[in-house]
Amino acid sequence: MTAGDANPQHGALLEDRVLVAQGQPQVFGTQLTQAPDRSLVPHPPSQPGRR
Repeated sequence: MTAGDANPQHGALLEDRVLVAQGQPQVFGTQLTQAPDRSLVPHPPSQPGRR
């Protein structure tokens, strides 16, 4: 892969997925979790209200 080949959106997805898997807050708000009412809600972001 050469520079510029990757879609920046994929980087955001990957970063959030790794952070959530490590039990840390996500940055971009791309990862969801299931609420008690079975609806999907975003995992908490690192800075609520930033994005």
